[in-house]
Amino acid sequence: MGDGKAIMEFLRRADGRVLGWSVLSWLVLSIIGAFWALPHIEDELDEESLGVDSYTSTDGAVVEWNGRDGYLQVPEGTADAERIAADLADITGTRDVEIAYKATNKPAATELTPAAFSVVWNADGRVGEGVVPNGMGNDLNTLFGTGNDLAPDASRSLAAGTVGTLNDVVAPMIGSSLSAGSLTVEEDQITVTGVATDDAAKAELEAALDDAGVAHRISLADSTPAIFDVVWNASGSTQSGDAPMSLAGAVTDLGVTSPATAEELVFGQNVQPALSALSPLIGSDLVSGKVSVDNDVVTITGTARSQEALDRATAALDGLDATVDLDLSGEAKAQSSIDDLLALDKIEFVSGTATPTTETEAIIDEVAAVLTEFPDVDIEVTGHTDSQGDDALNQALSEDRAAAVVEGLVNRGIDESRMSASGLGETEPIDSNETAEGRQRNRRVEIDAKESN
Repeated sequence: MGDGKAIMEFLRRADGRVLGWSVLSWLVLSIIGAFWALPHIEDELDEESLGVDSYTSTDGAVVEWNGRDGYLQVPEGTADAERIAADLADITGTRDVEIAYKATNKPAATELTPAAFSVVWNADGRVGEGVVPNGMGNDLNTLFGTGNDLAPDASRSLAAGTVGTLNDVVAPMIGSSLSAGSLTVEEDQITVTGVATDDAAKAELEAALDDAGVAHRISLADSTPAIFDVVWNASGSTQSGDAPMSLAGAVTDLGVTSPATAEELVFGQNVQPALSALSPLIGSDLVSGKVSVDNDVVTITGTARSQEALDRATAALDGLDATVDLDLSGEAKAQSSIDDLLALDKIEFVSGTATPTTETEAIIDEVAAVLTEFPDVDIEVTGHTDSQGDDALNQALSEDRAAAVVEGLVNRGIDESRMSASGLGETEPIDSNETAEGRQRNRRVEIDAKESN
């Protein structure tokens, strides 16, 4: 009996020891598991952070994870810091995200303007005008012999390549191979004009300036460069300045009735081809513009009556040794804008009336905006109907609808004197009146732009 009690006591104690060791083992394994999982949690949160758009799209934002807690650093002044932190805190497994602002020491960027200056020289001396970068005033004034004419300015810049070209190429020409002339520097573009002694010297100067990328106009001594302009518009063509006598026919072709000419004027070989290419375009494709000739420098500007005319003129003048700047006229731009509007939405009215629909009111808003943008453009508004119903009633309805559009524009601040309204009833269909679709197309209002008188 005593032996049985001893055995029971032994078993009880053994169970206690086993339970104690089991608990201890569980605690140890849990601690080990927590420490093993901690870096894995941080790795997972780092990876998940890269999927948060507000975080990845913010320059300078950095989040560090300590277990399940995040520490977000953002530059001072970051407006969306709270939203970024909230987005990061939404990641599964995150406990909290704190924000820390870090100072930024970026120097403020300084916007510099390119230097702009000129130098003119002749037998009487040299004169400079304009502004150059700080620290370069003395050097450039000494280089060109302009005293203190060129003023230093801290807001100005001049590219190193431009300085090198001025030193190595242009300055040695001044007063020697170019006894008289001018130099301009604008936006780091160098332009030199001058007078050479003979053809050989002219060719040598032009080659050196071409190699250096310097724009130039070099003429010969004892000759007078041809300098003249021809301006054209709806009223005709006018000339200012004298053209060489050998170009009288070319100037006449530009629309000038009695060209002003003079003898012994020199001009470049590129002038005649440029004027010949331009003359067929004047008054047809190009409704207004100007051509300027200065020895061998030809500049053509013009406005085209339509996009098709602009394309034709651009192609005709392509490849010329001339500066060409063409654009659509105000009338063409306005008409293009109006056509775009009417291509998207048709001007419609309540059936059988001259009352614009809500959609038409929106179109009239847009047309008013176009006329405001182009104050030199007038419009003609024309109403049309299909052939259904009485001819006289259709005529009256077309007139009333055109007048309703004009009235709508007047109510939006457009001067009534810039507009005219008329109706053509059913007389000018653009589709068959035998089908519903055709009749729908024929019931329309057209708006045509024209230059103001």
